[in-house]
Amino acid sequence: FERGNIGHGETLFQEALATPLVVWFPAAVDARTVDAPVDAVDVYSTVLALAGIGASSEAQGTSLLPVAGAPGGPAFSRLPGRGRAMVVGRYKLVVPRVGPHQLYNLVDDPRERTNLMGSLPKVERYLRNLFGLRVGYEAAWQRRRWGSAANLTAAFAADHGI
Repeated sequence: FERGNIGHGETLFQEALATPLVVWFPAAVDARTVDAPVDAVDVYSTVLALAGIGASSEAQGTSLLPVAGAPGGPAFSRLPGRGRAMVVGRYKLVVPRVGPHQLYNLVDDPRERTNLMGSLPKVERYLRNLFGLRVGYEAAWQRRRWGSAANLTAAFAADHGI
């Protein structure tokens, strides 16, 4: 009943998005807690890696097994018809389909009560640039080849004549 909603799929706030991922495979993964956002698209490649099977070149995700502390790059969320959100480090950018953008500092304000949009122009610009790159290339993005918006590979530059 957070914010007057029942269940998931209604908002882009952390109480609906931040769901735990538990991987139990004692032969391959030591017990640990990683308190960092990851993309659900990586679960497929992680399960294949645990089974000793390489993901096809068409797979968009990458295995989470190498994640020891915090994974690199942003984590994206999309709620069809409602908008999108992106978490990078301590900051979260929310871009609703209708209404103003929102910016939260998840470390200082984990319940997302204080919208910082307008008060941190450099952070806003950085996040909007990453967000725009992701959305602009979403349909054709090759994550295994090009990396993430925050950590592009040399293949991205080569493929785009940069």
